[in-house]
Amino acid sequence: MDVISRISRNIAFLIMIITIPLMFITVYGAVARYLLRHPDIRAMFFGECFYGILFSLGGAYALKTGALVSMDFVYKRLSPRIRRALDVIIYSVIIISCVVLIVYAAPWAWRAFLIRETSTMFGFIFQPEIWWLKWVLLISIGLMMLQALSMAWEKVVRKR
Repeated sequence: MDVISRISRNIAFLIMIITIPLMFITVYGAVARYLLRHPDIRAMFFGECFYGILFSLGGAYALKTGALVSMDFVYKRLSPRIRRALDVIIYSVIIISCVVLIVYAAPWAWRAFLIRETSTMFGFIFQPEIWWLKWVLLISIGLMMLQALSMAWEKVVRKR
C-alpha cells in the first residue's frame, strides 16, 4: 500500500507545479480586466480549469495527510475499538461513494472523449475542448478511492 501513498505524494508535487501557471493566469486575467479594460475570457476558462484540477487531484493527498475536516478532538477521546468501528464506517462511505461516482462518471467521460466535447460557455469565438477535464475528475475519484482503500487497510485490517 506504500505505492498508493507514493502516488499521492507525486500527485501532490504535480499540484504544486500546477499552482505556478495558475498564479500567472490569475495575474494576467486581473491585469487584462482592470488595467487594460479588456477582460480575456480565456484567462477565466484556464483559471477555472487549473483550480478544478488542483482541488480534485488534491483530494487523495488531503485524505492521506488528514487535512480533511474532521472532529479530531472527539475522535482521540474514543476507545480504540470505537475508533476502529468509526474508521470502518468512514472509509466504507468514502469507498462506496467513489465506486458510485466512477460507475456514473466513466460513461460520461468516455462519451465526452468520443465526441471531443467542447465548451460553448463563451459563445462561438472561443470553444475549448473540455473532454479531458472529465477524465481528470474520473482519475481523481479513482485516486481518492485507492487512498481510502489503502488507509482502511492500514487502520482497520492491520489495526494500527
